[in-house]
Amino acid sequence: MRLKKLSGVVLAAVMTVGMCSTAFAADTELSNGDYTGTIHFLNGNGSGKLSMCDPIFAHEADIELTDDTAELTFYVAYPIPSFADQGTDGTLKDVVMTIDGTQYKAESDITTKAVKTFDTDASLFGIKAGDQLATQALTLELPRSAVDNLKTQVETSAYVNVFMNSTQNFFVQVTDLKAAALPDTPSENTQNMEISADVEEQISEPSYTVTVPASVAMGTLSTEEDNTQAYKVLVKASDLDGTLSVTAPETGNLNSDKNALAFANSLGTKNVTAVFREIKALAFVLAAGMLLQPASVNASSESMKISADIVQEDQKPSYMVVVPSSVALGSLSTQTDTVQNYEVRIKTTDAKGTIEVSAPESGVLHNQENTLEFTNNFGKQQITADQVREANAAGGEQILQGALTIAAEEVSGAKAGNYTGTTTFAISYAANK
Repeated sequence: MRLKKLSGVVLAAVMTVGMCSTAFAADTELSNGDYTGTIHFLNGNGSGKLSMCDPIFAHEADIELTDDTAELTFYVAYPIPSFADQGTDGTLKDVVMTIDGTQYKAESDITTKAVKTFDTDASLFGIKAGDQLATQALTLELPRSAVDNLKTQVETSAYVNVFMNSTQNFFVQVTDLKAAALPDTPSENTQNMEISADVEEQISEPSYTVTVPASVAMGTLSTEEDNTQAYKVLVKASDLDGTLSVTAPETGNLNSDKNALAFANSLGTKNVTAVFREIKALAFVLAAGMLLQPASVNASSESMKISADIVQEDQKPSYMVVVPSSVALGSLSTQTDTVQNYEVRIKTTDAKGTIEVSAPESGVLHNQENTLEFTNNFGKQQITADQVREANAAGGEQILQGALTIAAEEVSGAKAGNYTGTTTFAISYAANK
């Protein structure tokens, strides 16, 4: 350690100069709400100059204003990079501010370790401008009147748990209070993939799978009698405490160039309350969807496409692509990336071409105004019908694999809550020429 080579007198000078206190530079007409401000740590001798340890603090503080209180939260590097073996139970302890003769003690949080950006080089402490470091959060509940002290410095003391191991007096200054910005709300996907992840421990939510055949061919149509084709929608659910509804429109159109045929669909709305139920009706989904840990079990929807031939030709190929309808990422880690693998299953009996399945590389989960980004490594995957049939003949399925990932760094700065979002899988088939 570099500083261990310095004398005790030099270390005392560094930390005395480095510890600090509070002044609010803000508009006296501020309304209640969340604010951020620029915070700096000044010499304890009242000179008004920055402390030598100012670089070990993140220079953005959070302030929450109510009718009666002004809650101030600031962040100090934890641990300090050059002295990672010191102050394991907190870089600062027993932080106290004194306003108009009344003392206010800070609450320390060394568990969350919020990652903050540091903007000042300090080789002594092993910090470079632009570094993103874990921090200890210190929160004080001050009277609302403290905001009226705009540029007045507030006396502060703290036990310095690194180097000095003693109580020091200092000053803090907060300026440029601004309303905390809310994140932009991205446009919603129009297709049926919802993703959920938990930052804190959550009670297990119900999960279910709705499997619709990937293709249905009605063959050559008759002019003498109505043409009817039945199919199955398979529904499987666990921990379901309610009703799962499957709905399809009553009518639609089949198109061939500029020509169109109207068709009727008898599915209507079917409700499922048992753990496993089979629904039979007339419909077919070309692009399957994926529902991950739904907020409500009847909130998803499926698209529908019908094919039929007026001219006589060979039977159209059929295939089935099944995307899992429920995947839960569970409680997310702030230490390591959270990864959840999933499988897409494909079956066919008479297709003679290539089946392609693709998904976007990333997306966003939402919890009210809060967001978490996730990545999906599925990409674009192709498989020939011959490969699918070989797997089917062996009594299995052809399986494509993907994984959803939420980075630990993304979770570190997120507010606790249940996050959900949507994404889309596209499925296409190209016949051999």
